[in-house]
Amino acid sequence: MLTLQDPDPNPLSFLVGNGEMAQRIRAFDWSMHPFGPPESWPQALRSALGICLNSAFPTAIYWGPELRLLYNDAWSFIPGPRHPDCLGQRASDVWADIFHIIEPQFSQIIRSGEGLFVEDQHLPMKRFGYTEQTYWSYSFTPIRGADGRIQGVFNSGNETTQSVVKARHSQFMLSYYEILRNSNGTQETMAALCSALGSHFDASSVCLCTLERGVPMAEAEAEAAWPDMPDATSSTPLCELAEVIDSLSRGAVARYDNTADVTEPALKAAFEKQGAKAFLAVPWSEERAVTNVLTIGLCEPRRWNDEDVSTVEKVLERTLGAVEREKALQRERIMAGEIDHRARNLLAVVSALARTNDAQDVASYRAKLLDRLMALSQTHTLLAGDRWSGLSLRRLLHELLAPYNYGEASRVSLEGPPLLLQPEMAQYLGMVVHELATNAAKHGALHEKQGAVRISWHLGQDNTLHILWRESAISPEVADPSFTGFGSVLARRVVTQQLGGTIHKTFETGQLTVEIALPFGPVENRFTNRVDEAPLAVKVPGDLRVLVVEDDPIIALDLSAALTELGYQVVSSARSVQSAIASIRESSPQLVVLDLNLAGETSEPVGEMLVERGIPFLQLTGYERDVAPNSVFADRPRIIKPYSMSDLRRELAELSATITAD
Repeated sequence: MLTLQDPDPNPLSFLVGNGEMAQRIRAFDWSMHPFGPPESWPQALRSALGICLNSAFPTAIYWGPELRLLYNDAWSFIPGPRHPDCLGQRASDVWADIFHIIEPQFSQIIRSGEGLFVEDQHLPMKRFGYTEQTYWSYSFTPIRGADGRIQGVFNSGNETTQSVVKARHSQFMLSYYEILRNSNGTQETMAALCSALGSHFDASSVCLCTLERGVPMAEAEAEAAWPDMPDATSSTPLCELAEVIDSLSRGAVARYDNTADVTEPALKAAFEKQGAKAFLAVPWSEERAVTNVLTIGLCEPRRWNDEDVSTVEKVLERTLGAVEREKALQRERIMAGEIDHRARNLLAVVSALARTNDAQDVASYRAKLLDRLMALSQTHTLLAGDRWSGLSLRRLLHELLAPYNYGEASRVSLEGPPLLLQPEMAQYLGMVVHELATNAAKHGALHEKQGAVRISWHLGQDNTLHILWRESAISPEVADPSFTGFGSVLARRVVTQQLGGTIHKTFETGQLTVEIALPFGPVENRFTNRVDEAPLAVKVPGDLRVLVVEDDPIIALDLSAALTELGYQVVSSARSVQSAIASIRESSPQLVVLDLNLAGETSEPVGEMLVERGIPFLQLTGYERDVAPNSVFADRPRIIKPYSMSDLRRELAELSATITAD
């Protein structure tokens, strides 16, 4: 059975206790207050306040016609810095920022006499100098005096901001996943991220910036913003603020609830210029390096909480993951197409070597073909071993000439500075070295026991690579080991057409010197306006004039031979867009065989020129995929590498018929 305490004759017994608020109320000077001394307070207020002060739950009392405030320790944290000055103050003064919301609730319970309970009530409090979006679940209960009239309101409740915000963020994430699933492409995905976060946080600006070595990239594909960022000449894009926030470089989140409190001059000036009153910057790191920064700017101060940061990080993770997957798929598509293209081109080269290889018998034919294929394979293997990053000139020469460097004394010597060749240059130069070595082994210095080859090189001031090939002790019986065979012609074409250089041979009795000069740099940069081969002087009446546009010298050589065999007149050969255009102007071809990719550059401008001039052309390509519907190459005759003579003959015959008909 519950045992009640004996009555306490002390009129201030309702204020006993060691709690902060009990002590403050006892120490407060009530003599000049509308309530008067606590000894004179009505019994209803005493009873309610006794319950309030001894409750562990946040509880307050609004008493009298002005609804003046009394509260317990647990409630003292709710008004923030307004405590303890809000003790005994009017509700309209204490809660000036939210009184327009709670005043109708007070009026309702006083009018109806019934209690009120609200759940997750939105109360935009301005306790710390700026508006906080807070949520509360609380009750208002009327307190009746001895005469039965309502004299005050008993209030208890607690803050639910964290749970409400968490639920809102969860709902936002669900809706964002739907947006992400429907986004198409990297830029659209990044723009969707910024737009969604902008709406969710009611932000003035959201920017997702990609960093390179810690510096924001300026390329459009590396940035997304919501709404459109102001012009950089008039204001500072929010992403650039990352440069003046030290914590971002360490991968730490930067939160600024109120940028007016910032003291660092450069950062404060940047915020003022941008007009950001609150700012959040969330970095994203990969392999311990910051690769992306997402910034959110607000027009008003805001207290950023952990749920805000967690949501932004989740969105960043999903978005950047989707972007990376899209890029990976794109890389796979490009790689698959490029592998297919390279394989077809390689097969076309092999087919061309097989068709143009010269020999007197089957055994010699097979030996020559295998030698050339092995030379290509050997260079490819060297490049693959270094992941196609380049190849040392000395190593290339050493590996290709190793089979000839046997015996007691070294028959091959190499002299020159260290030079790293680009992969494409190494491949083509390897073909030239193979042909020179083969020629030396059959007719020159390497055919004789006493013969020797000395190879030296240097890089000139004009960035030209000079290679000097010297053969000595050639048999006197050899009149002139000249470049007359297919291999020698191939070497000359590779140097002049594929590498954009020159090759010059000098022969004296027992001595052969080959001088090669090559532009040293990426192969694709060597061909501008030069026509690779001048138009042929001999013209056969009635034969159609054909221009060959192909960047691989072996395939071009094979095509020229095939066209001649089919009765066409090859007027010129070009291997780049600019040289093809020059050839069209100078040689006036009636028909063109055109490779769709020339040294990594699309031949679309050449096709457009041919269409404009009414010159029919046959497409030659290693890509099997269809061209774009709006391309000049759409719906035009095409053969895929490696091509067959029957396909070439058939397609050219159909094009020739249209020319004859015209």
